[in-house]
Amino acid sequence: MLLMAHLGIPLGLAYLIEQAVKSRQLSRSGISSRDKSNEDLREMYAQASDCSVKVSNGTTPSKAAIKQASTFPVDYRFILLGSILPDLIDKPIGSVIFTQAFNNARIFAHTLLFLFVAIVIGFVVFRIQKKLWGYCIAFGIFTHLVLDAMWLEPVTLFWPFLGFTFNQYQEMGWSFLFNLMLENLFAKPEVYISEIIGFIILAFFSMKTITEKKVQTFFRNGTL
Repeated sequence: MLLMAHLGIPLGLAYLIEQAVKSRQLSRSGISSRDKSNEDLREMYAQASDCSVKVSNGTTPSKAAIKQASTFPVDYRFILLGSILPDLIDKPIGSVIFTQAFNNARIFAHTLLFLFVAIVIGFVVFRIQKKLWGYCIAFGIFTHLVLDAMWLEPVTLFWPFLGFTFNQYQEMGWSFLFNLMLENLFAKPEVYISEIIGFIILAFFSMKTITEKKVQTFFRNGTL
């Protein structure tokens, strides 16, 4: 379980994607991306009712344009949840509770079927509530499968199409998993790279949230 990598890398990727999409929306709406953050956009949207806002090119954006540029913010709380959800489900079930049955810490929640179900839930939630939290969970799950290199375990990844049983490994349990994590750190130096990257990203956003006094905002609505 690469905790720092699983948490930090999806967070950074989601932030970059959101900023790229937002920048594109702003440019298409005639708003300079240098000028406006999420809070500024909300203020502009409120002011746009009386057309009192002008942007860097001297034009007045429409109320609809500003609303479109600030719609559907990513909820990073659910990005973080989705990024560790497969381990939160599979490790207790496969390596602790039902050890004799599975002897594997990567089972149902590490499959493409589980990812597909999450995407469907995200689609339904978005259609009904116009919220992105379902898609955020699915994105986190997807990055988890990639970081775990699940294509190396096709029996699990494509379950149940290659069979209804999972591979079974040696002795399981929390102590075994902890020792395995330490062993991987020394036996697989590349693990350090993803862990360090994840730690740096988490540290950056933690400091950013604290210095900008947005801790309560993050816990309330998940925005950065």
